[in-house]
Amino acid sequence: MLNTQKAIDLGAKRWTKNGYDRLYINLDMVEAACEKYNDGVVPMNRRAKGNFKMWAEVETGEIKSQGMGNYADDIERWVAQYIEEA
Repeated sequence: MLNTQKAIDLGAKRWTKNGYDRLYINLDMVEAACEKYNDGVVPMNRRAKGNFKMWAEVETGEIKSQGMGNYADDIERWVAQYIEEA
């Protein structure tokens, strides 16, 4: 299960509206996770970095994304690990 407070401490922003409770994950967190788990390589091009969205559903802890490209599953997993091990 995702630790909400750890994610916020790492820079995630909590958003609650119309029955949604999410933590939006910023590019700094994505880059830090890629540094730690992918030898510093962020597998996103400049366009993807400008258009991506990543969030965690607070209730389920599931991390989801849009615009991350072919490596979305890997990046989501690395971000979850990064938050858990912080």
